[in-house]
Amino acid sequence: MRSLRALALAHRLGHALLEEGDRPVSLLERLCLHARTTARFAVCKGRAATSGRAGRVAHESLFNVVDGNYRCPGTQQGYSPFTTWTRGQAWVLLGFAEEIEFLETVADAELEPLGGRPRSRAP
Repeated sequence: MRSLRALALAHRLGHALLEEGDRPVSLLERLCLHARTTARFAVCKGRAATSGRAGRVAHESLFNVVDGNYRCPGTQQGYSPFTTWTRGQAWVLLGFAEEIEFLETVADAELEPLGGRPRSRAP
């Protein structure tokens, strides 16, 4: 999450990522996709009473390289992919705050093709 600020700055400066065949990739889209994927797969939002893992952040998430489906949490460091990665929790908290701050400066028209500006879920 902390590295997404590099994508934000590169987008702001007008840089481009070129994939195979020099196909341009939107850095803003890549930033948003990574943030959504992290929120969906790496941050455990289960209830502590039922899962025992509420607030846990996986060190890494493994995906099938052929079809892109999520496989499981993993770890390159630490005891187990199912233990709490405290540094990851800190990175997620700070990283999402940085990206929210950045997205507030992005025009609605730029976010529209990516699903639009996120709306508050507050009651």
